[in-house]
Amino acid sequence: PNLFSAKLHRVQLPGGIIVSFVGSEASGKSTLSGALYDELKKTYRVSRVHLGKPPRTFLSRFLWLGIRVLIKIKLIVTKPITLFKGETVVDKKNGTLLRGAYDPHPIIACLDAFDRNRALRNCVRLAMDGEIVITDRLPSSILGQIDGPKIQHTKNFYGYLGRLERAFYDSAATSDLIFRVGSSLEITLSRNTQREV
Repeated sequence: PNLFSAKLHRVQLPGGIIVSFVGSEASGKSTLSGALYDELKKTYRVSRVHLGKPPRTFLSRFLWLGIRVLIKIKLIVTKPITLFKGETVVDKKNGTLLRGAYDPHPIIACLDAFDRNRALRNCVRLAMDGEIVITDRLPSSILGQIDGPKIQHTKNFYGYLGRLERAFYDSAATSDLIFRVGSSLEITLSRNTQREV
C-alpha cells in the first residue's frame, strides 16, 4: 500500500525498497539506474547511491587525508609514473599506497569496504523510512570481484586488514531487487573508449 504524504512524495509502507544494478564495466548500469531514478522521483521519495564510489565517512576522510599527504611526500622524493585515468602516483616498487584501480593497497581496499558497508547501512535506514533507494553496483563477499574483497594477505598487519575487509563485506546488507545488466564485448569496448580519462 501507499501512503500519500504529498502528491509527489509518496512513500511505501511498511517500508521502502533497495534496488541495485550490477554487471560488468560499461554495461549500462549507470544509464539504467539513472533513468529509473529520474522516473520514480516524479512520484516517490527516492535516493540514488553509487556503491562503487561510496560517500566517504568522517573516519575515512581523515585517513584518506593522511594517505594523500603521504603520497605527496613520496612524490617529492621519488620519480613518479602515470597510471589509471591520468593519476600520478609513485612506482609500485617504492611502496606507494595507490597501485591502480584494480590493484589497491590493503589500506585502500579496507577503507573502500568500510565506506561501502556504511553506505549500505544508510540505504537500509532510508528504505525502512519508506524511501526507494537505487544503487549503482552492489558489494560482493566473493574475493576478487570488482566490488568485493581484494586483500589476499593472511599474515601480519595486512592479514588483519584482510579479515577486517571481509567482515565489512560479509556483514553488508543486500538489495531487495537486483538487476544484472550485460552487454556484448563490442558495446562494452566502445563505451569504455568514449569515457573520459
